[in-house]
Amino acid sequence: MIRLEGSFARRAYIAAVVAETDDVVLLAGNAPALVLASLSGDVAPRGLWLAIDEDYPAALAARDVATCSWLTALEHVVLEGENPAAQAAVVAALLTNDEVNVTNEAATLRGAYNRPAPPRPITVWYAAGESIVAGEARLSLSGRRASAAGELSVYS
Repeated sequence: MIRLEGSFARRAYIAAVVAETDDVVLLAGNAPALVLASLSGDVAPRGLWLAIDEDYPAALAARDVATCSWLTALEHVVLEGENPAAQAAVVAALLTNDEVNVTNEAATLRGAYNRPAPPRPITVWYAAGESIVAGEARLSLSGRRASAAGELSVYS
């Protein structure tokens, strides 16, 4: 997987990176869901990297992920921030059609819904140091490089 730290102004360069690789590109940086949505007619970015904080909580991230999943073949989302594993649990729960009742370090939700659920399963990862984790799967940072699209970080 490749984390691409880009911006809306670099959309054309980002589209070229996505089109040239078979790897999952995780759009990160300033408003990645907006960048993904803007590219959906041209290329199909398959991942988002979202920074969760008090101004952008897990529930809003889940809403954006669900919306983006209807615009493109979104497969992966990575969350970073305080208590990222707990945040990932909240987002994963909210990516279903089921009633959500969750209490953890990140949130307390009772009788919450985030419908419609994505049309296909999305793997929710969380950042843990220089690794990303989803269940038993762990990928580690294996390299970085600069490009016209932005900084690329490769996880394998």
